Amino acid sequence: MAPPYPFPIRPQEEILKCLRELDFPFSDAEYAKPTPEAVKPLYQGFVQLLMQMTREELQQPVFHAMAELEYPELHDDSIGDLASFRALQKLMKVAGVNNFCLKDMHMPDTLGVRRNLSALLNYVMFREDKLQTFQEHQDRSDSLLERKQQLEEENLQLTSELKRIEAERAADRPAVEELERETSGLQVTIVALNKEQAALNKENHRLKQQANELADQLASEKFALLEAHQERAELRGKIVESPEKLQRTLEELGAAVERERAAIGEAERRARDLQAKLECCGKVEREVMKTVKLMEEAEAEIAKYKTVSRDAKAAKAKIKANEDTAWELDRVLQHLQRQHQSAMERLQRLEQQGALKREAAVAALEEARALKAEAEAEHKETMAKLTERQTQTREVQAKIADVRSAHEQEIALLTAKYDSLQGQVHKYHDALAGVMETPPARPPRPVLA
Repeated sequence: MAPPYPFPIRPQEEILKCLRELDFPFSDAEYAKPTPEAVKPLYQGFVQLLMQMTREELQQPVFHAMAELEYPELHDDSIGDLASFRALQKLMKVAGVNNFCLKDMHMPDTLGVRRNLSALLNYVMFREDKLQTFQEHQDRSDSLLERKQQLEEENLQLTSELKRIEAERAADRPAVEELERETSGLQVTIVALNKEQAALNKENHRLKQQANELADQLASEKFALLEAHQERAELRGKIVESPEKLQRTLEELGAAVERERAAIGEAERRARDLQAKLECCGKVEREVMKTVKLMEEAEAEIAKYKTVSRDAKAAKAKIKANEDTAWELDRVLQHLQRQHQSAMERLQRLEQQGALKREAAVAALEEARALKAEAEAEHKETMAKLTERQTQTREVQAKIADVRSAHEQEIALLTAKYDSLQGQVHKYHDALAGVMETPPARPPRPVLA
């Protein structure tokens, strides 16, 4: 009974049909009596189909390995064949044939070819069946990788923008600090000027009230003086004038007038001082307005700085969000890859189990049928067939012995020829080296007559 494999052994008709569908030339005669010339291109075709390797890549020698050989030109074909065999052996292991060897290529038999083609066709069908699912996962993986790349590029752009903003902020920081210091100094100056302005306004209001009072008093004094003049005129006509008394009255009135004039002059002087103070207050107010304008400009710069800071914080938040998104996409991608790997392994296990079960059932059915047919046939011609088979066995063994002896003689003859050829080459090289190392003979000196 054939050893179990994780794939069904397919009948000849199905194998040849699948090969024709794959456009692999392989006839019934070649299947019945396979030869290395027919099997080798077929296997190479499967390698090219499933491993995406060209015929030139399969025959490409390893140049650094050929340099180690004594006569590399004698191994051009063998090294290419060995590279092709290694690729085919790797494919066979993946397909489920772990005991594929050089004999399957150089001395193929029908059972081995059937087993190997069944494994390769089973792998082709499995590949076609799972290729769509794999392609879907691959497309999703590519889209996730593309999205990740976009997020990384956006993250780099935002990081660059953040660095630029931080550089601008660092460059503007001395100016901002200078403006803040100037603003603090101007605030102190404004507070002092506001206090001084309040005091001046209060003093101005008091002086205006005093000036109004003095004006009212002056008007009252003028009116009283006018009344006094009228009264004097009236009294002068009624009474006898005494020169001494009149002189004293005039002196008193003159003194009163001088006092009123002095009070008026003092009020006018105080009014002029007040006007000067008012002009000073106007200058101070204009300076205060300039200071307020500078403060507004400083506040605008501070607001701009705060806006830039907010933008920088928003950029940092966006970068953090993009990093989180990229990490999440990476995690989802890894999760999908793990799911895909797990699904593929589970499918492979199920396929292997199903194949083993199908193979066991088919093998049991074929064995039962074979046993039944064999029992029916052996019931009539057991002894005759046994004798015939023994005769055939002896003939085959004799032929095998003859072929093996001829093969061994041919190998010995080839080895002897190779050793003789190698000895001749060495002798030729030694003779050539001796000729190259021996100095030429000096010609004889001519004899003078």
